[in-house]
Amino acid sequence: MLLALLLVPTVGVAFSDVVVDALMVEKGQPRGITGQLQSIQWTAMYAGAIVVGVLGGYLSDHGWQDLGFLICAGVTVVTFVLTWMFVREARGHAPRIRVKAAAGSLWKAFRTPIVLAVAGFLFLWNFNPFSYSVLYVHMTREMGLSEQFYGNT
Repeated sequence: MLLALLLVPTVGVAFSDVVVDALMVEKGQPRGITGQLQSIQWTAMYAGAIVVGVLGGYLSDHGWQDLGFLICAGVTVVTFVLTWMFVREARGHAPRIRVKAAAGSLWKAFRTPIVLAVAGFLFLWNFNPFSYSVLYVHMTREMGLSEQFYGNT
């Protein structure tokens, strides 16, 4: 059940990342500012990671995880509203995509050695005994460090 519940937001984040990157290239390339947009995107992502670390550590240290989830939901709603209001897609005729042919192409691509190697590497990179979850449990429970300290690190 937990896997199913976590899979939906993970896929949503992956799709939104791809859409944002595509929109950035589509709008930035004609103006010659794709590099600047990528710089702004990465700066915002790292600044967000710093803020989330500090704020998340503070909320966890005080047992306010519900407030953390509420903040995440609020930011998601604001992002959705901003996207709905300001992102416009030009009307055009998209080619008809046949689901069976697309699925066959994806399956063929998935079986290529390079894709399997990358998938294996990413699996091993993210599923290892030194993952963030293990580090978190070790630092907070075994070492006795506070949630705020962990968030700051």
